Amino acid sequence: MTISEYQDACFNILRDIVKCCNDNQINFWLEGGTLLGLIRHNDFIPWDDDIDISMDKKNYIKFMQISLSYFKNKYEILDCSNSYSSKGTMKVVGNSFTMIDSRKYQLKYEFDVFVDIFMSDDYYVGKLSKIYIKLSRIVELFLGYPRKPSLVNTLAYLIGKPAQLFFKIVKFCMDTLLPKNGTGLLPVSSPYTAIQKKSDVFPLKYAKWRDLDVLIPNNPEGFLTTLFGANYMQLPPENNRKVHAAKILKN
Repeated sequence: MTISEYQDACFNILRDIVKCCNDNQINFWLEGGTLLGLIRHNDFIPWDDDIDISMDKKNYIKFMQISLSYFKNKYEILDCSNSYSSKGTMKVVGNSFTMIDSRKYQLKYEFDVFVDIFMSDDYYVGKLSKIYIKLSRIVELFLGYPRKPSLVNTLAYLIGKPAQLFFKIVKFCMDTLLPKNGTGLLPVSSPYTAIQKKSDVFPLKYAKWRDLDVLIPNNPEGFLTTLFGANYMQLPPENNRKVHAAKILKN
């Protein structure tokens, strides 16, 4: 199947998520490449094959609590309680398409169509946070994906688990001791490592995506500059326009 058909299936899941959020007074915003697609292309990035949204911690927890009953048998909700997802990342999964992932670091290559939801938490804006984020993301590489049983993977897990606990303690100390007026937002357990200014995110505002009203950051230009750099409106070289999917199958 074509990438555009897969994008349409993702968009239909987003449509239901938006309805759920509107029905339950839950706020979210378009995140990462999804926001970039809307601003730069007025739709998906042509070679993108997923949707990313963020919620602050309060709204994320509320969505997690109601989503199972709200969507019932329509979608599967995957989070750290029932999958290998890291804490702070959730997938709303449909079953209309299966994407065969081309990325080598994945053990499980098949994914049904989904929308990623990230929990954005407070982080101190400074060099200490940047160092912490880079190191903690390395640890997540050991723990975030299912792996074949082997001595190397078992050792990685045994090292990664205590390291993960250590980083939780460091994060708690940072939250407790560092000044609150210097905090920004970062999606937990996501590929993104840029801490966003809260003034660039809030108050959220509406934008039109196809026939759907979606929430985006208050200053999308500042948000995208922080994430991708000042030249985010320029298209990357053709050899960098990579689709995650090696193949897309209709179920």
